[in-house]
Amino acid sequence: MRVAFALFALLIVGPPSRLEPLRRAADPQERSAPTPGADLIDALISGEWVRQGIRPAAPAEDPEFLRRVHLDILGVIPPLDLARRFLEDRRPGKREWLVEELLADERYARNWAGIWEALLIGYDYGVKNESGDTLLEWLRAEVFAKNLPLDEMFRRLVSASGIPQKEGPAVFPWKFARQGGTAEYSVRIARIFLGAQIQCAQCHDHPFDKWTQEDFQGVAAFFTRLRVRKVKPDDPKDREVEVFDAPQGEAFLGEGKARRKVAPRFLDGSEPAPDEPRRAAFARLASRPGNLAFSRALVNRMWAHFFGRGLVHPVEEMNDRNRPSHPELLDGLAREFASQGFDAKWLIRSIGRSRTYQLASRRPRAVQPAEEKYFGHALTRAMSPDELFDSIVEATGSEGRLRAQAKNAPGRTLESIRRDILRQFRFTFGDDENTDVVDFQGTVPQALMMLNGEMVQRGLVDRDHRLDLVFRTESDPVRRLELIFLSALARPPTGRERQRFSAHIATLHGDRAAYEDVFWTLLNSSEFLFSH
Repeated sequence: MRVAFALFALLIVGPPSRLEPLRRAADPQERSAPTPGADLIDALISGEWVRQGIRPAAPAEDPEFLRRVHLDILGVIPPLDLARRFLEDRRPGKREWLVEELLADERYARNWAGIWEALLIGYDYGVKNESGDTLLEWLRAEVFAKNLPLDEMFRRLVSASGIPQKEGPAVFPWKFARQGGTAEYSVRIARIFLGAQIQCAQCHDHPFDKWTQEDFQGVAAFFTRLRVRKVKPDDPKDREVEVFDAPQGEAFLGEGKARRKVAPRFLDGSEPAPDEPRRAAFARLASRPGNLAFSRALVNRMWAHFFGRGLVHPVEEMNDRNRPSHPELLDGLAREFASQGFDAKWLIRSIGRSRTYQLASRRPRAVQPAEEKYFGHALTRAMSPDELFDSIVEATGSEGRLRAQAKNAPGRTLESIRRDILRQFRFTFGDDENTDVVDFQGTVPQALMMLNGEMVQRGLVDRDHRLDLVFRTESDPVRRLELIFLSALARPPTGRERQRFSAHIATLHGDRAAYEDVFWTLLNSSEFLFSH
């Protein structure tokens, strides 16, 4: 009966775009301190609305903003206690306070480390099995926990040498050098950090962009000396390897008698200094203050994370044929980001505090889908597999069970157990390339995993998990229903929802199974599965 009721109730809860308006209006967006980045965003976005004749959506209600910003910064829905605290708070400027609290949360570093690890090496479990979590831990502890400037993160990653099993940054070049893919390494770097798709120029001049074969080989020449060797070559049991740069290795163009050496040269024609290590030279040239393409690519990627699409979209196709929707804004934010020392928290703070980011996701009727590039409303997008997994754990209160598993498994940690379960989630819900998700690609295996998955099942019935807490702390059916909604959706039920779900609970005489049905329905609803 539960599955049938859940499927029927999806029609009641519906997708986020059809939800009833919440009862309480959002607080005025007062600012406690000047926010130049947010002001720049709002001024240039609203100016484009005027030029395009677009009437933007209303400001997001408090629950919608809370859930969105919590997912975007920490990668998980807000916990029950924060939802109650935030929604009851009447202070002006509380949204600014919330952004600061999230940036100070230890989960901020974990979330962004996971995002960047996936960008750098994908879900390559062969690499992860051999290197462990050294890259992930370095990103967490040394980059995002310490707010290392992103240009410095880039330089350390690109020029890294050493033992990947011990030194996190070395995992990035090792992934490609271990298979002789130094050309692929240069392609990945250009895609992630410059938004440039140079791989089509490897065999011929790019058909749709300005890059030539000579440009490609000039970039590849920075990485042709990248090598991997065993640390103890005479010990067959020792698996440690070392990433290093050989004294020789060149890039070539042409075949036969026409074959010629190509010297390292950056995409704008800049060349390394004499005797400068080549990978270090590339990292320096790419991230130097005068190369706006570097900061533009980072700003655009961060913008896409928070808004569902980039100012240049897709984010890895920044070229003359694919112009920014707001060129002045992209350049202005890129320059300011660079002047702020490539401070990721500054950029996140600027976006999170902007009125543009805080718009509701309900698309105004007059706005056409083709006008999404003007950011007149928040885009609805599917959660990533990682976000979905962590949100199910949070909603059901299952982290205690995961900790117990780790405690009872010698040599296992909470993070290793989480990683193993995430493999299943990524296989079912994601892909190996960590591509941007624009439209929900629901499948039968995904639906079955959500409806029958052990994590959801056990999270509803295990003692000391969410529903048990609700039953132990509240006896009033109305309050129980409200806590279930806050746990799953970070909002109270609407009047219509309260009426319909209360009727179902009354039909089962207030039995716990009735509340399990409600919780089950919410966890399988489109509102839970989507960020909006």
